Amino acid sequence: MRIKIALDAERGIEYLHNYAVPPIIRRDIKSSDILLDANWTAKVSHFGLSLTGLESDQEFMSTRAVGTVGYIDPESY
Repeated sequence: MRIKIALDAERGIEYLHNYAVPPIIRRDIKSSDILLDANWTAKVSHFGLSLTGLESDQEFMSTRAVGTVGYIDPESY
């Protein structure tokens, strides 16, 4: 069951990064951001620190790391 939940979450994040228009980049994903429905299907939630569009298209990229310590995207450091 844990592997299924992890794979569901991974597929959701992959969709957001690669197939959503515009792409949505999650910068602070943690276990409390993964919700489960009645069938134990994982759903990605909490998009407060997300960026939309391709990273190369961003006019302003913060040089400061934002998010929860231990869960921040390593590329933000």
